[in-house]
Amino acid sequence: MPNIPSVVEQIPVVVTHSDMGLHNIIVCEQDPTDVRAIIDWEFCAAAPYASVDNMIEKLFRRPSPNGFGPEYPGADELQQAFGETMPKWQVWNRKDATAVFREWLRFANFMKPEYRPATLKGEEKELFWAENVRVVETFLAKYGRQCGRQGENL
Repeated sequence: MPNIPSVVEQIPVVVTHSDMGLHNIIVCEQDPTDVRAIIDWEFCAAAPYASVDNMIEKLFRRPSPNGFGPEYPGADELQQAFGETMPKWQVWNRKDATAVFREWLRFANFMKPEYRPATLKGEEKELFWAENVRVVETFLAKYGRQCGRQGENL
């Protein structure tokens, strides 16, 4: 934690929907990219804006063991429509602080002490770990030196 760049402190804290899913999004019948409302705010919380990305990103991807499955067809169009409903998000997404925060959060998500799911067989097992290894190696290549203790490389 002490090695996280201070720029992440610039991330605004927002109210989050704790049960975000397609079942709680109302869209226009004629144009399903026209988001009209997000309902069922029974359980809400507060979190750094950039952490909300993980919740929303899953709406546009097929289920997968690591939560980052392939995108659905037309996901980019739906993401844009969703993003346009929140103009401040577009501004925040262009900031370096958001990019850095998301890198650290994604790294943390892949560092969870979980074993790959027992349901995976053969090549699926290796593909699961390959994505984790790719994320961690990319992160360490960028931040490893500054995260290591004096003279030590992570």
